Amino acid sequence: MSRPLILMLLLILAACDGTGDKPDGATLRVDALGSIDSPTSGNTGTSPPRQWLLAARHQGLLQFDSAGSPVPGLATSWRVADDGRSIIFRLRAAKWSDGRPLKASEVVLSLRRIFAPDSRNPLKPLLGAIENAAAVSAGRAQATALGISAPVDNIIEIRLSAPAPELLQLLALPEAVIQRGGTNPATIGPFELVDIKARPLRFDRNHDFHSLGSVPLARIVLTPATDPVAAIARFTRGDADIVTGGTLVGFGEARTLTRPAALHVETGWGVYGYRANVAVGPLADARVRRALAMAIDRDALLARPFAAHDQSPVTGLGAGDALAADWAALPLAARQAEARALLAAAGYSTAHPLTLPVSLPDAHEHVAVLTAVAADWAAIGVTTSIITRSSAAHASVVARGDFILAQIDQVPPFDGATARLLPFTCSAAIGSYCNRDADTALRTAQTAATAADRATALVDAESRIVADTPVIALFTPVRWSLLAPGVSGWTDNVGGRHNPARLDMIGKGGKGR
Repeated sequence: MSRPLILMLLLILAACDGTGDKPDGATLRVDALGSIDSPTSGNTGTSPPRQWLLAARHQGLLQFDSAGSPVPGLATSWRVADDGRSIIFRLRAAKWSDGRPLKASEVVLSLRRIFAPDSRNPLKPLLGAIENAAAVSAGRAQATALGISAPVDNIIEIRLSAPAPELLQLLALPEAVIQRGGTNPATIGPFELVDIKARPLRFDRNHDFHSLGSVPLARIVLTPATDPVAAIARFTRGDADIVTGGTLVGFGEARTLTRPAALHVETGWGVYGYRANVAVGPLADARVRRALAMAIDRDALLARPFAAHDQSPVTGLGAGDALAADWAALPLAARQAEARALLAAAGYSTAHPLTLPVSLPDAHEHVAVLTAVAADWAAIGVTTSIITRSSAAHASVVARGDFILAQIDQVPPFDGATARLLPFTCSAAIGSYCNRDADTALRTAQTAATAADRATALVDAESRIVADTPVIALFTPVRWSLLAPGVSGWTDNVGGRHNPARLDMIGKGGKGR
């Protein structure tokens, strides 16, 4: 056999056994909206690109299935003991990408990092039911005092000061993945990051992943995209298979410039509205805040072209089981009449009108919402002025409290009273808001002995905050994604939980699921 023929046969064999340059599986191109360089994105928690980075490279004790429910991850099973105050997880046999076996002690160290005093992990306040979490987070106790331990090398126990039914959801979030320390450590998730500095980011399948056979994709190419309109244009040109992390900004373009089947709008929880500065200016008066909240026709607002069909009007801290304001059922005319009376009692009139500056991120969608709201406020004698800034500058203004009224798009990581309340605690102090009685009720809920006591304390805390009106709530936030026809493994779900390891791309080397 001639030498050229032998070389040709070797190349063919290499391609057939999957060890050549062409990977066994498809490449999925994802544009995730937001910045990957900042741990958080404004008031929305971890940015979508960073969530994809965490979920692709790492895995937690739990993960989400395609319906957004917690299922086994690094833990194969768990059981609840001691009346809900102990959860015991059994670890699977797993290896890091450098071949080292996973140890239970490494899981404990990773979870302890969430509670370090200088940690910015958004889950830290939500995991306050773990024993000694508050003391460790504040630096009053050593990390070893935290109620997370490894009694044997394949068991993790989490001890709670009180039952926390939301804990399993929290442990499935990308922010709770198990990581080693260092700048670019070995990973234990379904994909490995090829070059941490390169953009876009390329993730190749991790061949040491414990469930390698269940990962259909060979590669993910992730592009952090700060401009949603540019990302939509890339999608329509066929340069991206998924655009995800969409908010109100770009929603109109996503709906009008793409095929109807490509747009996926997922319902969720949270608040789109305006946060008040309760320390200075006219909104230091609770009567003024209440008047502004009452005067808005939210049903008409949601009927406008920028609204999504599944949004809900919000008068409190969220939709669903959240408490509504006590005036929510009144007709608009009655609400606006009471709003005028409240403003008059606060000293405002046609001779002394209220002029209200509102800070917004610089996007026409936010301006369109405020323009509609301002028309309702004009009906009660309030004049509105608009201050627009870049998204980063707006986020900085909100963080500093340097505003009278500022737009927020606030989405907690799970749908529950505790998550709704935390942005309104004295420790958060957004807009200088603090209700110490509400804080006391929330702490009572976190240590309540029974589910009934917990529920009572949470209602007490939420009702106090809603009555104070620290936020002029409008509707549930918009969350949208675009999917090319070949994407499979994606199931729309409340909260928008999508596991990169479960996705595939049909027709580009992928089989679909």
